[in-house]
Amino acid sequence: MNSPNFDKSKPNQEFIELIKQRLPLSKNAVNVPLGYVCAAVVIPLIQLNNVFHVILTKRTANVRDHQNQISFPGGVCENGENSLLETARREFDEEIGIQLPLDAIVGELHPRATITGYFIAPYIAYLGKGAKVKCNPAEVDKVIYVPISWLADPENFSSKPYRRDGLEEHDVIFYRPFAEEVIWGITAQIIRDFFEGIKK
Repeated sequence: MNSPNFDKSKPNQEFIELIKQRLPLSKNAVNVPLGYVCAAVVIPLIQLNNVFHVILTKRTANVRDHQNQISFPGGVCENGENSLLETARREFDEEIGIQLPLDAIVGELHPRATITGYFIAPYIAYLGKGAKVKCNPAEVDKVIYVPISWLADPENFSSKPYRRDGLEEHDVIFYRPFAEEVIWGITAQIIRDFFEGIKK
């Protein structure tokens, strides 16, 4: 199956089936490396005017880490949760007010470690053609809807050196500003992982 044309309305179900085939949900538990905090995020796909978009959030200045940055809805694991998928669904509801049924989860990516000490499991959800977002003002400043075709365009991102705490980190991905916001770091890396995964 060829990679879909993201601007067409016809192959919508074909695109979701492609995700299910190439990025299937794993039946295995995620093993979090020693010293990392386990976390999970949702990559929410939605159709607006028959074009696929990704919902991203801008974090408030009040959250513990990654203040004011663009991210996926998600957060850290809580005691008593049985899986990282459970964490992702709970955090999704808490941050943007949408309860995700299990059948909305259409795939997952390999977890990613961050330089801030988190080990993040990304899950892909399909919300269909509409979803009413209600932001939690304690955690989410706003949401932005970014067309998948824009995120896929190599003209819109590049890798740049990034310095943190006196150490230089290479190959940090930065997107061009979209809606006056910059998508970068682990969020940009997860987006690239998504596109690499569906090209397999």
